[in-house]
Amino acid sequence: MLLYDDKDLPLGTGRFRLDGSDGGHNGLRSVFACLGTQDIARLRLGIGPFQRPLVDFVLEPWTDPEWERIAALDAPFAQFLEILGASGTLDGIANLVNSARFWETPRPDQPLP
Repeated sequence: MLLYDDKDLPLGTGRFRLDGSDGGHNGLRSVFACLGTQDIARLRLGIGPFQRPLVDFVLEPWTDPEWERIAALDAPFAQFLEILGASGTLDGIANLVNSARFWETPRPDQPLP
């Protein structure tokens, strides 16, 4: 399974797929070329939208609010790993982890799904 950034997803969100194209992502294209297949499960983590040029956004230090959004991924990402480990298969988890609510930052009194 691959984990990679996606500039077209909002910062602090994710999207899981079992297969598909590279969607214009050069790193993913390179992985597919090396492995000879696009049938690879992947979790995209959003880094967009951004208010500065992409190269600056990726290569320069992130702002405090951006870091807060990134830190908020800890809980849903841990939940994703728990779901993946409990299910033993990738089939059937896409609908759950692709819902917008899954990637929301929970309040202390609000458990993750």
